Amino acid sequence: MSFLPINEQNQMAPQGQTTNAPTSQGNVPAQTGGSAGAGAGGGAAKGSMTGTPTQFGSSASKLGDYLSANAPQIQNTASNIAGGLNTQYGQVGTDINNATSQFGNQVNAGYNAANPDLTSQALANPTQFAATPNNVSAFQGQLNDTYTGPQNFESTTPYSNIQNEVNTAVQNGGLLGTQAGLQNYFQQQYNANGGGNNNTQASSTLDALLLGNNPTLQRAVGQFQQLPGQFNQNVATADALVPQAQQNAANIAAQTQGQFNTGVQNFGNQLTQNAAQAEAQRTAYNNELNNYYNNITPVEQQVEGWLGQLPGNVGANVPNVFGQAISQNPLITNAITAQNYATPQQYAEAAALQQLAGTNNPITLPINASTANLAGTAPSVPQNPQLSSISTLLGSTPQGYYAQLGNAFQNSMNWLNNGFNSTPSNTEAQAPVQQAAWNNLAQYLVNLENQQGNNTQYFQ
Repeated sequence: MSFLPINEQNQMAPQGQTTNAPTSQGNVPAQTGGSAGAGAGGGAAKGSMTGTPTQFGSSASKLGDYLSANAPQIQNTASNIAGGLNTQYGQVGTDINNATSQFGNQVNAGYNAANPDLTSQALANPTQFAATPNNVSAFQGQLNDTYTGPQNFESTTPYSNIQNEVNTAVQNGGLLGTQAGLQNYFQQQYNANGGGNNNTQASSTLDALLLGNNPTLQRAVGQFQQLPGQFNQNVATADALVPQAQQNAANIAAQTQGQFNTGVQNFGNQLTQNAAQAEAQRTAYNNELNNYYNNITPVEQQVEGWLGQLPGNVGANVPNVFGQAISQNPLITNAITAQNYATPQQYAEAAALQQLAGTNNPITLPINASTANLAGTAPSVPQNPQLSSISTLLGSTPQGYYAQLGNAFQNSMNWLNNGFNSTPSNTEAQAPVQQAAWNNLAQYLVNLENQQGNNTQYFQ
């Protein structure tokens, strides 16, 4: 910067005031500017450093008068330097925020953000969802979410870089708050602008002295002391992101596992429940048939027994309507399980759920690939067995059961008549047996009619 030397200040004194004559001390070189890089002239300034009492007063006040005269240039230089410091301070602060923001991005990238809709899609249609590999990897990223990012800000490159920047800024900024630091600053400015003459050291010293206590410059210098605190606060805030991210990842995994495992359990429970209901229906169906068989089987055995006692197999043409009723309503002997009740589509869904779960989250289902060959093989159970009452069975043939018995009786009589004509001794022996068989059969049918009259089940 450029300052007015003392002899030039005398020339600018009010009219009538003069300076002392030059002394034998010789001429004093004029001060040259430091921060601005421009001097007030390279030659020696004429005149004495001692002013008259009417101009500068005593020797003690000469420097004060000199500083007062140069106050505007001092303030301009201070403002220029402070402006540069303010810009640097602002840039460092921005760099601190950018570094911590960059670390925050690294932390966020260290785990998978929550996406509960992904699990809903997987459970809604596992087969279709798992057919896309990207869906599987994305879902498992949620299911097994864990934090894998940096463990703290201090272990990253942004931290070391910004730490060096803060330390350098604090150190350099602080130097401008000292006499030696300012002097060195101006010396560098002189050298950068082609200085380096004999007046350089003196000029730097004077510039530093003039600006040492400037409030504008001191405020700009002082703010650099806030940078370590700001930096440390940002570091603490950044480090706090890590445990939060770890907890977020754990929460996402737990939530996804809970939602998925519940869906898997519901799938298995529904399948097991439906198979159990079908098995219960089969059991009820068989129980009803067994009850029916227990009632009509003795009737069949008795009637067929009496008919079988007739000579000449005359009862062979009477239909076994009881046996036919049993054969037309067979028992369902194969049990119904989840393995044979499940459809091929349900087996495909189970396989897709196993694929989505992966090896880190094993699931248990009532069906799996080892029983896939049983898919859809469960027996079909009619709603109700088609059971006929005794009276219906006795009238079920085209001519009626009793009509068939009448035909058999007539055949029996014909056989006996023919027998008496050819071999009387044989027919005489068979006649009582045949008569007893017909009597027993007739009595048994009367008893059936009485049971039907009692409205007993199956005898209606």
